[in-house]
Amino acid sequence: MKTGDKVHYIPFKGADKSQWENGIVKSINEYNNTTLFVVFNCNEEWDRYNDYTGQSTKINQLRKGWINAQ
Repeated sequence: MKTGDKVHYIPFKGADKSQWENGIVKSINEYNNTTLFVVFNCNEEWDRYNDYTGQSTKINQLRKGWINAQ
């Protein structure tokens, strides 16, 4: 995964799709290779994701692409 990639977050194994969350990779954690910084909530202004704070997220809980939770 790289900066700008659309991803979805799965909080735990077996989580229902309604618990998954879409985001965009803001940056790569320079201190380890197990987490990325992801913007999840940017008031639906995805084109401005760089203006929002990224959350450190484990790579193994992320999948490429956005999902529809419905």
